[in-house]
Amino acid sequence: MVTMFGTPVPAPRLAGPACMPAVLAAAKRAWIAYLNWRIERAAIDQLFAMNDRVLKDIGLIRSEIADAAKHAAADHPPRRRVLD
Repeated sequence: MVTMFGTPVPAPRLAGPACMPAVLAAAKRAWIAYLNWRIERAAIDQLFAMNDRVLKDIGLIRSEIADAAKHAAADHPPRRRVLD
């Protein structure tokens, strides 16, 4: 019979504090992507609700609406709220 003496080695933590910044960063990126998508969809819906004459006045045709909304959302990302 063999007896071994020593101090036990703790098991590595899988969901400990070391991985929390990465998880929070991934969640933040996902939230920002969702917000950008919502902004794009709102702009697309508003532009599609306009008639052809109004679209022509602002320099768009219906086939350009999706691209125009995506470029506008990319140029103006959502602002951060400062919580008190």
